[in-house]
Amino acid sequence: MPIREASPMLQEVADLCELCRVRCERAFARRAEPAESGSELATMGPVMLAAASMSRLCADTLDRCSGMAAEVAMVRMSVKAMCGEAARLLSLCAQSCLGTDDEELRDLAVLLTRCADLCALLAGPPKITKVSLTLPAQTRHLRTFSRGSAGVA
Repeated sequence: MPIREASPMLQEVADLCELCRVRCERAFARRAEPAESGSELATMGPVMLAAASMSRLCADTLDRCSGMAAEVAMVRMSVKAMCGEAARLLSLCAQSCLGTDDEELRDLAVLLTRCADLCALLAGPPKITKVSLTLPAQTRHLRTFSRGSAGVA
C-alpha cells in the first residue's frame, strides 16, 4: 500500500504505538520495584523496554511522515523497514506478555498484537531479492529423482 494512501492509517498506528509505549513503560515500572532474579521482570524486562523504545521511535517517525515527505522514496523505505522491525519486536513482547498469569500484561498483549499487525500491514510483504542460486550438480541430480516419488517407499 502506498504511503500516501496510508496517511490516515499512519496517524492511527502512530497513536497506537504511543499508547503501547506508555502501557509498556507503566507495566515495567510497576514490576521494577520488587525485581528479583527469578521474577517475570528478569525475563520480560529487556523485551518490554525494547518494545517501549521501538513504539516511541515508530510513533515519532510516523507522526513526522505526512504529506510530500511521505512520498520521498527513502522515507517510504525507512518507514516500511521500521514498521517491519516494530511488528517483529512488538509481537515478541506480546508473546512474552501472554505467557504470564498477570491480567494487566495479558491486556497489554492484545494492544501490542494490534499494533504489531498494523505495523506489519504498513511494512507490506517482505521483498524477495533476485539472487541467483546455483546448486551443486549433485544436489540438482538428487532433486530430479526425488521430485515424483514423495511419499512412496
